[in-house]
Formats: sequence, structure tokens, C-alpha cells
Amino acid sequence: MLELRKHPRVSLTARVAVIALDSTFYGEVHQIGAGGLSARCAGRLSVSQPVELQFALPEGPEVRIAAVVWWKRDGLVGFRFDLSGSARSAVETWVKQRIEQAEYFKKPI
Repeated sequence: MLELRKHPRVSLTARVAVIALDSTFYGEVHQIGAGGLSARCAGRLSVSQPVELQFALPEGPEVRIAAVVWWKRDGLVGFRFDLSGSARSAVETWVKQRIEQAEYFKKPI
């Protein structure tokens, strides 16, 4: 049985700055949801490492949000957003709008 994600994701191509304690890495967002994002990025990041992410949403705000490295595989890094971050609601709203737009265009005429 297929389980639906708690936080649906959408594809996004955007540059992301990953700000760690002593350095900043840059990468490209692969997918984003209200709970986090995955990105292709170079750098020495460890699972459970706290970071801050900075990126811009198309037709949306510049986002700076606390996160933690959640997983690493196949050249991608998964980041989980801080649940209490105020920027998280902006991401959630943006993702929801994109999903609603996609559903609208899937409807038969």
C-alpha cells in the first residue's frame, strides 16, 4: 500500500546557501515541502548537523530558516526544517499554492 507523505513536495530549481557553524556551502534545491527540502550540494555535512538555509522562492519571499541535516544519499542531502521557524509558514503556503495550481491544470475540461 502506498503511503502519502505528511508534507507533499514539489520540484524546485533554486540556489540554496547552507550555513553551517564554520562555513557556507552552496547547492541547488531538488524538491521542497513544508517540512524540509532536498538539495544537491557539496560540503562536509553530517547527519543531525544543525544548519541554516537561505533561498528564494519563485514569485515568493527570500527564506532563511533553521534546519537539520536529516539524510544523505545519491548526491542529495535532505534537510528538515525547524518546526517552530516563522519562515516555515511562508514555505508551506508557497508549496500549497503550487500543489493547488497543479491540481487545477489536471482537471478535465
